[in-house]
Amino acid sequence: MIDYRKIDFGNTDAQTESQNNPKLLIEGYYDLENWTERLLNGSTFLVLGYKGS
Repeated sequence: MIDYRKIDFGNTDAQTESQNNPKLLIEGYYDLENWTERLLNGSTFLVLGYKGS
């Protein structure tokens, strides 16, 4: 069973999170299919949404 109280879900907005816990912006997600590499180096991509989208 997962103890969700031990997970740092961060803040609701990226600006507050960058001040309070900046490493979470980079390390706070799991890149299952190497989307970060495809986003940064691919030719076609659109990112639209709130933090964590």
